[in-house]
Parts: sequence; C-alpha cells; structure tokens
Amino acid sequence: MRHWVRDNKWSVVTIAGLLVLNGVLIGLLVLRPRIAAPAEPSSLPRASDSTSTTANPPGSSSPSAAPSMPRTPTAGARPGRPSTRLLAISSSVRGWRATVGSCTGRGAVQVTNDGGRTWLPVTSPRLSPITRIDTARDGTVFAIGGARDTCRAQYKFSTTTGRSWDTRDSELAGSWYRTTRNPKGVRTPAGERSRPCGGDVRDLAVVDREHAAVLCSDGTVRLSQDSGRSWQRVSAPDETVALARRSRGYVAATVTDSCDGLGLWIINGIGQPGAGGTTCVPVTAVDPTDVAIASAGNTIWVWAGPEFRRSVDGGRNWLS
Repeated sequence: MRHWVRDNKWSVVTIAGLLVLNGVLIGLLVLRPRIAAPAEPSSLPRASDSTSTTANPPGSSSPSAAPSMPRTPTAGARPGRPSTRLLAISSSVRGWRATVGSCTGRGAVQVTNDGGRTWLPVTSPRLSPITRIDTARDGTVFAIGGARDTCRAQYKFSTTTGRSWDTRDSELAGSWYRTTRNPKGVRTPAGERSRPCGGDVRDLAVVDREHAAVLCSDGTVRLSQDSGRSWQRVSAPDETVALARRSRGYVAATVTDSCDGLGLWIINGIGQPGAGGTTCVPVTAVDPTDVAIASAGNTIWVWAGPEFRRSVDGGRNWLS
C-alpha cells in the first residue's frame, strides 16, 4: 500500500482536494442567505389607462379615446400642491378652462361654446403662470397671472372670445388672485397680500369684492367676508380638492367614501354646510391637483383628470 501511495501520490492529493472543495460547496449551499422573491406587479391602472372624449388638455382640440376602465379616486395624491387647473363659466354653453403653468412655463387656455362637448384652443394670454381665469358680468373673459419675463402680476382681458387679449393692469388693485411667485399668497381687493393658510393656497373661489374662499394645502377651507382682512376656518367634509363660487356661497369638490367619484358640497356665505348633503359626480380619475369646478346658477361643471362632466339642474343629473 505504501508503495502504491508513493507511486500515485499526485492522484491522492487530487482526490483529497476534490473532497475538501465539495465540502466547502455543500457548506455554502446550506448557509446561503434566502433571497426574497420578486414582488408581484402592481394591479393599479396607470394614468394612461383612462381618457375621455370631451376633455383634451389645453393646446389640443382633437378628441381622445373613451375610458378603458374605471379608476378609484386617489385621495391624497400629491397632497398640498396648488391646483394645476382653472375653470370658469360665462353662460350655460360657453366656458373657459386653463392649465396654470409656472413662472417658467406658460399656462394654456381653451374655450367651449357647446357646454363642454368640444374645447378649442385660443390665442395665449401670454401669462406664466395663470393664477385666475374668470368672466365679467358682460360675459367677457379675463385672466390674471405672471408677465412673461418677470412673473409679475398682469391682468389680461378679451372681448373677442380669446382671439386677442389686452392688458389692463389697473384692474389688479381691485381683484382677488393667487400671487404669481409665492404659492402661499393671495392678493385682495383691499390691495394687501394675505396669507390665509400659513401653507400654500391650493385654490381660490371669488364671490365678489368682499367675499372669497381659499382651499389650503392642509385640506382646510377658509373664507373671508371683509376683502381678505380676516379669514374664518370652515368645516369642510372629507378631503376637499377644489372650490368654486356659487350664489350666496361656495361649492366644494371632495373625495369621499360616500361617492364613487367626486362629492360636491354646498357651503353658504357664512361657512356652514348647505342643505341637500352630498351630490355625487361620476368621474373615475381623481388627482387632487387635477380637479377644477365652476358654477353659475343651476349649472355646475367639473373637470377631473381627462374627464369633463356638467349638470344643468344643480347636480341632480350629470352629462358628459
């Protein structure tokens, strides 16, 4: 045997080495850490999964595809950020909508003459951003926002249904508007810069020179009855995402468990909930920063995500 080992010593060394290596590999296999299995893909639909035939973004007049599937309202998405949209009604069939933009990105405006069935782009008022769009009693439209190069506030108005715009900055002194460079500020008809929320102002609804309401970044609603000299916090239901003026008060759009879509609540001029409870708006895509509402008499318009809805009977029935 000793002679065999001496004559075959390199074979013995090789076999021994293989045995040691095999033991090491077995040990590593036993002691290896467990690796978690890959997570399942999310079943939540993407923003592109739902579009509308009536709500193309400003700058486009071509219709888009119908919604492919419903989506659950996304309460709390991007909480606290100011609204990216504005909406105004000048008659039961004519209205205006705008994207806000920023000091470095111009807002865009569209008009409808058929109750929101179709929207057409208009000549840009050349405001960056647009912080308010509204209509005067004679039906003309005006927009307030930042001048193109300085972002200082400017007042633009159109008597040609948006084909051209004129500047009249003298109107700023008596107007309500969100300030262009500071999301916390509101300019009031008293000529003062007010900070009603502490944090950012998400939305502004104006009734007249003395009365207005703001939606704050913390979800609270505050109203003023003295041209912004003082603000009163009101009790708003659930998560309020947009505000609009209403005869003798305001209407608030909310994300609520009681509605499969958006809820609309009436707030009277002294900050108390109006009669009638919640009206439900059948929309499927709700991002709090992508909701705008407008009201005039019994007409209520809602622009939420890619969808547009309108009611001509105070919210009892809704049309696309």
